Amino acid sequence: MSFNRLPNELAELILVPNCGANIRSVCRLWLTIHDAAVTVIRISKSGPGYQFGDRFPSLTTFAFRLYAEMTYETFGNISTLTTITSLELSCDWDTLDRAWSPGVLLMKNRAVGVLSTLTALQSLTLRECRITEELVQSLKPLTGLRYLDLTKNELASINETLAGFLSVLTALKTLNLSDNYLTCVTGLSSLSGLTGLNLSNNGLRGLTGLSTLHSLTQLNLSDNLLSSAAGLSSLTALTDLNLSGNLFSSATGLSSLTTLTTLDLADNMLNCVAGLASLTALTFLDISKNGLDSVTSLTYF
Repeated sequence: MSFNRLPNELAELILVPNCGANIRSVCRLWLTIHDAAVTVIRISKSGPGYQFGDRFPSLTTFAFRLYAEMTYETFGNISTLTTITSLELSCDWDTLDRAWSPGVLLMKNRAVGVLSTLTALQSLTLRECRITEELVQSLKPLTGLRYLDLTKNELASINETLAGFLSVLTALKTLNLSDNYLTCVTGLSSLSGLTGLNLSNNGLRGLTGLSTLHSLTQLNLSDNLLSSAAGLSSLTALTDLNLSGNLFSSATGLSSLTTLTTLDLADNMLNCVAGLASLTALTFLDISKNGLDSVTSLTYF
C-alpha cells in the first residue's frame, strides 16, 4: 500500500508504544503524511513522550489510559489539545498503586491543570480515576459538556462539590454514574435538560432525587437494591427504563409512564405483573428470571 494515498477514512490513530520498531516507524510516517486528517487518537499503554502541539487541526477525540510507566511529558502535552471536543481518560491502578511515586503524583496533579484548559470539550469520560474534590473543582470551566461519564470512581455520594459542578452543566444531556457506591440519589435536581441517566450497579435503595428530571427519556437503574418505583411517576417523558436486577415484587408505580416503549424488569422478585395496562406504547418488555407463575394479566398487550 502506498502510504501517501491512505484514504481519509483512516482518521483514527492507535499508538501502541510497546510494539516493534517497524510498526512505530509506520506510525510516524502515517502521522507525517496525515496529521491534518487525524480526528481520533488513542494511546495504549506507556509512551515515550508523544509531542502533539498543534499538529492535528482536525483532532476531535483523544483517549488514553494512565499507567505508572507513562511519562510526564505524554500527559502534559494534552494541554496543547485545546480544540478537542471529546476526552476519555482511565487509570490502571494495578500499576499505579504498585509504583506510587512522586512522578505519578506529579501526573495526577498535572491532570487538575490540564483538564481545566480543555474548554471546548463536549464529551468527558473519567473512568476509574478515583476523582478528588480538587479534580472536580478544576472541571468547572467545562460548561459546554453534553456527555459526562464518571463510571467506576468509587463515589459513595454526590457531595456538595460534585453537585456544584453538575449545576453549571446546563447543556448536559447524558450522565453515566454506573459502577459506583451510591446508595441514594441527591445533587442531580439542577440537571433539568438531562435526557439520559445511567445509575446501574450501585447500591440504590430509593429514588426520591429523580423527580425533577422531567426531560429524561432513558434511565438505567439496573443492578441496585430497589424494591419500589416511588420517585419515577413524574418522569413522564421516559421511553426506555431498565429496572432489571433489583428487588421488585410487583410492577406498581409505573402506570403514569405511558410513553415507555422499552421496559426491563428481568431478574427481580416479581410475583405478578399487574399495573402495566396503561403502558400501551410498549414494544419491548422483559420479565424473565422472576418467580412468575402466570402472565395472564398481560393479555391486554
